[in-house]
Amino acid sequence: MNFKRLHLMLACSILMLGIRAESRQIEVNCSTNVSLQQAISDGQKVAERNAGWEVMLGGGQSMAPYFGNGSVLLVDEAPMSKLKPGMMVVFEDEAGDLVGHWLMRNEDGRWITRGVNNRRDDPGSLNAHNYRGVIFGVLNSAGEDPAGLAYAAKCGIPRVLGKTR
Repeated sequence: MNFKRLHLMLACSILMLGIRAESRQIEVNCSTNVSLQQAISDGQKVAERNAGWEVMLGGGQSMAPYFGNGSVLLVDEAPMSKLKPGMMVVFEDEAGDLVGHWLMRNEDGRWITRGVNNRRDDPGSLNAHNYRGVIFGVLNSAGEDPAGLAYAAKCGIPRVLGKTR
């Protein structure tokens, strides 16, 4: 694994994750020439070394520039008791899709979520039954391509959508 390349991608991801959820007009360019298949492979190597970590594909537009099509997400099964507003999480929505959105606030034991580019909160909420984990790293690629998508399908990697509401 080329740790220098991985380090640069993770550093860019950490920079993006540190920006507050209320930010709306930010310019972040984390483009790379790494293929989607290589980004997935690098993510798998990192996840294999850490219990409870999973690799997922990013998609959609509501979480741009944090993640979108061609992004590889590193997701940790962090306990719900550790969640805080501003974290990016993965959960299953009412339509059965995996969604990656910001935690906005906790209301009576359920979390209200929203895509960074969405004007309204999500219609459902995050709870113990639909929670999958915290997005703590994003590996960017040069974009989606047939070989990368085929590799993701072969590995059974789920897609997480940044859904526009």
